[in-house]
Amino acid sequence: MRKLYELYGIYLPIFLLVLPLTVVIRTVALLTELKEYGHFENDLLVNISGWITAAAILFFITYMFAGKKSTKLIPSFVSPANYIPAGLVAMAMAMLGAHLLSLIIGIDLKSVSVYARVISIATPALAFIAALYFVLASVLIARRSMRRSDFAIVTLIFICMYVAYLYFDTTLPINAPTRIVDEVAYLSIAMFFVGETRLSLGRERWRRYISFAFIGALMTAYSSIPNLIYYFAREKTISISIYESLLTFAFFIFIVSKIFLTPMLTKDETSGVVTKIITAAAARQEALEPVVIEESSEETIENTTEADENQMTITYEESADEYTTEFVAEDEEKEASTE
Repeated sequence: MRKLYELYGIYLPIFLLVLPLTVVIRTVALLTELKEYGHFENDLLVNISGWITAAAILFFITYMFAGKKSTKLIPSFVSPANYIPAGLVAMAMAMLGAHLLSLIIGIDLKSVSVYARVISIATPALAFIAALYFVLASVLIARRSMRRSDFAIVTLIFICMYVAYLYFDTTLPINAPTRIVDEVAYLSIAMFFVGETRLSLGRERWRRYISFAFIGALMTAYSSIPNLIYYFAREKTISISIYESLLTFAFFIFIVSKIFLTPMLTKDETSGVVTKIITAAAARQEALEPVVIEESSEETIENTTEADENQMTITYEESADEYTTEFVAEDEEKEASTE
């Protein structure tokens, strides 16, 4: 818990307090005050939960500016906390893709606009491709993987495409509060997956990643949990389909796992022992390298050698002259004594 507090500070307690509070209030509002077509008979409770959620989102955005700037972590894809949530999202996304594909088969695409036709065809296709990302997230464990990043980008495109699908769908009124909540939830997921894509590229921005993780987890829980409870209590869904609520809930589990897994990552810093080893290796390499004598140094040595030889010659000649002078003087003294 110490690591969680060191990284998140007061943001984690606020998250753990706001999430169940808003989910409970919205669930009660759905069960007691929801009318047909996604509107509420009395919107007091749902407005209270909505204002608390909006205030929490603004608060979590401040983490991008108030979080530790020195936070440097090494992403890890090797953990059961990553495998299980990723598998749940992959299955839920494949189920949603199959459901969307069945809807295309049952309608006449010629009767809808070109934009609706493109969205209707592209969304299920992208869903199946995006599901592979969560499989690769469990298989490709390298820190940087272009293949995983490519599928992460496809996942991001699918989420944005599904937001457009939600907007143009005619199942619920365009201004229905339940519909708007679902759209905002998937927009928050899209912002979170911008950070997920950067992880695969090795371009982490941890403060932004954590900020949007809190927002994404809050919005996915606020959207999916009350919807699922309402579905099992009333045997009908208030979202476009139950498969959407299942996928949103799977995203909630995935993002929450990331929130609790992130503080357990290794800090990106070099230990003192490693620094000493690197320094010693560099010193040894420098000692083994041959000494290079510059041209100017060679000239200086040659000049010094020549000067020494000249000095030796002069000294020898002076010594020879002195010896000769002394020898001549001794001969003259001997001749004088003989006479």
